[in-house]
Amino acid sequence: MSLQDGQLLYHGSYIGVEKVDFSMGSDNKDFGKGFYLTTDERQAQRFVGPSIRKAIRQNKVPADRDYGFVSVFRYHAEAAITSYAFDTTDKLWLQFIAMNRLGGHARFENLEQLKAILDNDLIMGKVANDQTNETITAYLSGAYGAMDDDRAIEFAISQLRPDRLTDQLCFRSEASVHTLEPIEVYRYDV
Repeated sequence: MSLQDGQLLYHGSYIGVEKVDFSMGSDNKDFGKGFYLTTDERQAQRFVGPSIRKAIRQNKVPADRDYGFVSVFRYHAEAAITSYAFDTTDKLWLQFIAMNRLGGHARFENLEQLKAILDNDLIMGKVANDQTNETITAYLSGAYGAMDDDRAIEFAISQLRPDRLTDQLCFRSEASVHTLEPIEVYRYDV
């Protein structure tokens, strides 16, 4: 997976984003704390509903809120940022997601390798979204076996149907965010 200069990227949320605020992010997301975008506009639109429901639970918006926003950015390639791309949904990808969702408390043989990926300004790969959450949760709870067991990993990945997953891009640093040009924010009704 790679980004092309001038490529459009999308972010779906209960609020529109023109300027990235890292303090609004969560540490326990798939690729760690950062600003998440996708190359798939429909994926961003599908994320608006869950974002609104979460904002309602946190009393950030009224309970009857039925719209959110899709923020559109143009990517400008810069050699000054480092990036890591998961080209496939494999053991490393799944364990990286597990490590981040568990707040770094996973115990894998390759933990140092996984943590080193977080040193990048930009991390790209397939999204483990709401449709896959049940499988990821079962994997994290040990329902398929130990998290470092190859059979458990292979089974979890097969259940995720990776051929149907879209991408996610996690911009993790101020330098990476400077590669993003805000284009527009539009309302999206759910």
